[in-house]
Amino acid sequence: MFETEGFKAQLTQVISLEAFNNNLEEYETRIVDYLQHLASENEDVLMEREMRKAAHIQRGVNDALHSAIELTKDASRYAAAENRSVLRVSDIEKAYRARFCQFWPFCKQLSNEA
Repeated sequence: MFETEGFKAQLTQVISLEAFNNNLEEYETRIVDYLQHLASENEDVLMEREMRKAAHIQRGVNDALHSAIELTKDASRYAAAENRSVLRVSDIEKAYRARFCQFWPFCKQLSNEA
């Protein structure tokens, strides 16, 4: 699901739009690859957990895209604080570390509660 070109295109779209919404002129395209890699790396474990849940509470692509939006929003603050117009991978990494494991599916959960 997360390794597809379709997901990559959706991820690109939401990151681009969120960066624009936060007054950034551009973003490093490696951000998309970074987030797609994190989601893909965790996909087997996370999807196994999601399949054990009732269908109406299972998470999927839309939830992943929402997490990417929130992560980009948080990361944009780092760029703004440094008066930069370009969102960097390092900004995403800082935002990810600051709210570690709060962005599904970009983190493996240690408990059975995902």
